[in-house]
This record gives sequence, structure tokens and C-alpha cells, in this order.
Amino acid sequence: MLYCLNLPEHLRYLPENTCVIGLTPPPHAPSMITISHIIQPFVNSVLKYSAIPGEHVSTFRHPEGIPMQIKIAPLIADLEASRKAGGFMAHGATFFCSFCLCTSNQIEDLNLQSWVLRSGAEVREQAQLWLNTATKGGRDAQAQATGVRWTPLHGLPYWDPVKHIMLGFMHNWLEGILKHQLRTLWRIGPQEATQNAEEEIEKDEEWTDADISESASELDDLIQEAAEAFSEVAPGSSPDEAEMQDLSSPTPSPTPTLSSSHHSQSSSMATLHADQPRPYLFDLEENEDPNDLDYIPDNATFFTFTDTEFQAIRNCISNITLPTWVQRPPTNLGEPSHGKLKAHEYLSLFTCIFPLIIPEFWHSATATETSRQHLNSFHHLVAATNIISSFKTSNAKADAYTHHYTQYRASLPALFPGSHSKPNHHYAMHNGALMKYWGPLPSLSEFPGERMNGMLQNINTNRQLSMLFHVFPLKLNANAKVNLGNLDLTMLRQMSRRARVDALLHDGQVGDAALNDLGKILQPEKESANYTPTPLDPIQMATVLKKSPKLTTDEYYGLLYYLQGTGRQYQAYNALPHPQNALILSPHAERPLQVHLYNHVFSCQKSHEGNSAIQFYNPHTHRHETGFIQSIWRVPLEAAMHTFIAVRPHRLLSALEEGQAPFFCYQGFMARIVDALPSQDLLIIEPTHIVTHLTTFQRPAGTYGIPKKTLIVCWALNRERR
Repeated sequence: MLYCLNLPEHLRYLPENTCVIGLTPPPHAPSMITISHIIQPFVNSVLKYSAIPGEHVSTFRHPEGIPMQIKIAPLIADLEASRKAGGFMAHGATFFCSFCLCTSNQIEDLNLQSWVLRSGAEVREQAQLWLNTATKGGRDAQAQATGVRWTPLHGLPYWDPVKHIMLGFMHNWLEGILKHQLRTLWRIGPQEATQNAEEEIEKDEEWTDADISESASELDDLIQEAAEAFSEVAPGSSPDEAEMQDLSSPTPSPTPTLSSSHHSQSSSMATLHADQPRPYLFDLEENEDPNDLDYIPDNATFFTFTDTEFQAIRNCISNITLPTWVQRPPTNLGEPSHGKLKAHEYLSLFTCIFPLIIPEFWHSATATETSRQHLNSFHHLVAATNIISSFKTSNAKADAYTHHYTQYRASLPALFPGSHSKPNHHYAMHNGALMKYWGPLPSLSEFPGERMNGMLQNINTNRQLSMLFHVFPLKLNANAKVNLGNLDLTMLRQMSRRARVDALLHDGQVGDAALNDLGKILQPEKESANYTPTPLDPIQMATVLKKSPKLTTDEYYGLLYYLQGTGRQYQAYNALPHPQNALILSPHAERPLQVHLYNHVFSCQKSHEGNSAIQFYNPHTHRHETGFIQSIWRVPLEAAMHTFIAVRPHRLLSALEEGQAPFFCYQGFMARIVDALPSQDLLIIEPTHIVTHLTTFQRPAGTYGIPKKTLIVCWALNRERR
């Protein structure tokens, strides 16, 4: 899939703005050979757009054509796919890292200054040597010696094979580092759950007799159709002969050459010039470890939470307040029945939930040195997670990430004896450099691609698998013939139809009033009108005032003083006589229960407590504070409706009491402990002052030695969006 990085992020990953250039056939992951065959035609097609000033392309605004230059970067994929497509060896290789020359026996080395980093020019030279090697054994030896193979992406003159490959924030960090901490180091989630899941997957992939029979029948029909099609193209010749005539046409170097395994047994290879490199001649099983080293269990002395601690974690997941846009992780965390955790659930657990409960286990006046080390290690992990998952970054933040992550890794041998670092742990050491080069990693993560994969997988294909067998003949296993069909065409058609419908609904150009009304239901407009002043004519304003309830005296004067404090000189409605042309604040206001902001819902506390807990900017103190939304008012001012929010701030603890909890010293948790009873003050703010939702967790008296009920609030959900 291709994304246009010229588009702003909120438009970049929409299906209608995404270009799907190919689909790999299921059910197995494609090999390096398959991926290279898919990439090569695409590289050939975009090469002409790389040179300045580009190629002339006709557009809607410029039908006569306009110079267009296109460059492809970066490569975003999971670790396995990025190594296959990027031309690097897998985890089991001696030189397993695509960023540096550390060998597998240096995986525990945390001194970045001692590492020898790869350079794009050097990798290109090594890939060219691999390409020019004429034997399979020679290529294997070359790849093992350097960790590099040829990829069609090297054909792009601007391609940097080191800097232009993203590590993958989702797979490397969320489903790698955090999953390893939860499952392997903390032992939350029995190992047999993984085994059962694998067995279920294998069972789902097994073909029944009915499947095989149905597949064989459809295969015969498709082969007959193909034979008829080939007979029309080349009368008197067989499909194999027609195909060989097509394949024997000269191709530019280094275009991939089909191997014998892609042909029927009666086919032979097309003849190429002796001096022409053939990058994919040896389409054999790769000498790679089929097992992902990240999921090999350690033979270690296992750490475990006590039953009381584990139950406290589950209670926290159950009772913590979350806004409606955040999915609550399984409350039976650790049991096989909840299935596999999703990437966003790992992120929620480690940034917004665990920091509110786990420090209680390790922070007290009588805590042991081991407990303090566990707390320090956990804090470094959470701090690094908050930095890498942020939508804003800087060189200083990238260095802070590297510091926290290095300290976290340095703490593991003492806390978890016998545990060993995985390749993922080493890869993550390079995230700081990636942040400095590319900026915030979530903006270039795998999440959009995974969502697109989910959309494509939900398209009904009637269990048909795609194969253009008249171009690439498939050698079928006699015991399990696969079902062939038009999977790729079906999925692309459905995605294109959906994208066109979305675009029409968005532009309001459906052409039918009823369909336009339906479109507003299917795709509601961004409800920014709830906080952007809405113009009103005198009749509309009179109607609003007639239907709106009256504010209480405290609410009215609180709003009046806020307006006067922000330079809007309104007068009280009962301060008679009014000066000529004076601005009079009406005592009536609409009272909606919620306001939509930044694609999220913010509610009154009585409506939804999770949506009402907010961090906000206090325009009086010029600081960020936290509290609960008590009321929302829409008031007619100067011929327009304005939205105001009444917030009851959280009551702060004394410095002595707050110092008994760890959050003041461990700023990386992005949390604070406050009094469970809110302040009696009522602050008036506007929607644009809201920063983010909070997660909150009520604690009983005695928690951290504080003799009153408390509330822990966490603002990590913001991820520096605001």
C-alpha cells in the first residue's frame, strides 16, 4: 500500500486516499522471492518519476499536465516483512540488525557508542555483490557474511536501505517489548495459552474433505477457462507454450527471473544473457530460522506477582474510569479465555492503567532494595513508552527515550535472573535515531496498514484464493489443492467502491436529498459546531432564549466574571439601567450533556464520569490542571452561540502527603495523586482549553500511608496531541 505523505495525517490514511499496489496470496506469508517479484514491477513503474522535474501527469486542475516527482520512502512493515522487502537477513542471522553491525553475541551490549552503524552506500555495495554472485552457495555465504541481500528497492537511486526502513512502533514496541514484559518477565498469561492459540490456528487452516473436493472442482473449471483463453491468444499452441513465448521476451536488468518452481514440471527456464544478473534464480527454501526468536520462552527463574497483587491489577482494570473511546482491556487479564491482546491494549495497560496500581506494590517506607529496583525499572519502561508513543518529538526527547530504555534494559538481568534479551530488545535501541530522522513514530506506524488489512479481510470472497495462473503457474500439492478465484479483484473492487462512496458522502455530492440525509447519519460531520461560535439571526436567538433554562446565580456570575476577565465587557442583565449599546449577558443557556472535540466526546460528570475527567489549561493560572466537567452551557453572545464548560478542579494534597506517593519523583508515569473529594471551586473554561481525557482510579484511605481517600489521575492518553 502507498500513502501520500504530502497529505495531513488525518487524511493520509483514509481508504479513499490509499493506493493498493498488490495483494499477496494467502494462506502463508510470502517469501523474500515472492515479495521481490511483487515489488520489481512497481519499482520499474515509478523510476521515471524520480528525476527532477519529474513526469508530466494530467490532473483535474491541470488537464494539460503538470510535472510530478514521486519518491518512495519509508518502508513500513512488521519486522519479518521489512527484512524480506528491505534486503536484510532474519533474526537468526549473525548480522541480524539492519541498522548496525552488531552480531548475535553482542545482543546484550548496551553501549551504543561502541556499535558500528551501517551506511546506505555500504549496504548497496554488499547487495550488488550478492546480486553479481552466480551460485546459490556463493549468495548464501555473501548474505551470511554481511546480513544483506538484493532487493528491487535498491533500484531506486535515492533509496537509503538503512534510514528508509521503519522499525515498526506497533510490532517492535507494543507487541514486542511490552508483550515480553507482560508475558515473559511478569508471567501474566500462561504459556499454554499461546500453545492453544497456535493449535486453533492450525486447526482453522486445515482443509476438510469438502474443502478439497470443492477446490478441485473449481480448479478444473478455472483450468478449462484458462486453456480456452490461451487458445484464443495463440491458436494451436498449449498454455505452457504460449506462456514460454511470453516469458522469453527480453527484459531489462535486473528484472526478476522466474524460477523453475513457478512453472509446471514440463516448463523450462527462459534463456537469458550470460552476463545478466539473475537476482531470484534460486527460489529455494531460505536458510532462515523459521521460529521468531522473540517468542522463544526463557529458561529463567520466573518473577510472579502475589495472588493479592494480581487481583489488585484486575480490580484496577475493572474499576478505573476510562473515556468511551478507550477500549477497556480484559478484566480477567492472564486467563486464556480473553484471547490475544491487541497492540492498543498493551499501550493502554502500560501507560494508563498499570502506573496507577503497580507502584503500590513496590513503593513504601519499608520497601526492600529489590522492590525499589522493580519500581525504577518499571518507571523507565513506562517513561520510554510514553515518549515513543507521543505524536510530538525532539532531539532531547529522543535522547530521553534512549536513556530510559537503556536503564530499563540494564535493570533486567538483576531483576529477572536467567532472562535473555531478544532481537526486539536490540532493535528498539535504534528508535531514538529513527525519531531524530523521521519524527514521531506513531505517525509512521503499522496501525493504518493493519486497519486496511482488517477491512480487506472482512470482504466476502467465498473462500476463493487468488492466482493469475496463466502468468505464474502454481505447482499444487496433490493432497491439498487450493481454491482459486478472483480474490484480488474482488477485494480491490470492494475497497474502491467503498472509497468512492466515502468521498461522495464527504463532499455531499450524492445528488439525492434522501441519500444526503442518509450520508449525514453514516458519516456525521465533525461536531466542531459545539464549540465554534454558531451565527444566529434575531429570530433564532429569541427561539434559543425562550427554550433555554435559566442559569443559577452562582453559574451566571461565574460566567460573567470569566467573560469580563477575558476582555469581553458584558454587563449583568439585572444591573439597571444599561448603558447605551452595552453588551448584556443573558441569564438563559442551553445545557447539553456533552461536547464533541478532537473527535472525542467530553461529558458532564453526571452523564459519564470517564468522559468528564479532563486535563485542561487554566487561563487564569496559565498552568495545566485536572478536574471533572460539571456543566456545559451554550450561550448566545453577539449573535452567535458560544460554548462554555464549568469544571470542578481536583483538590490537591499537601506537599507532605503527595510526597508519600511515588508520582512526584517519577514524572515518567504522567500521573498525580489528589484528594478524592473535588474542590468546591467552579472554573469556567472554553472547549479549546481542554487538553485530554484522564484515567482515574480511586484509592482507599491508607494508600501510600495517606490517611484519607485519594484519587490517582493519569494524562498519558494525550500522547502530546495537544
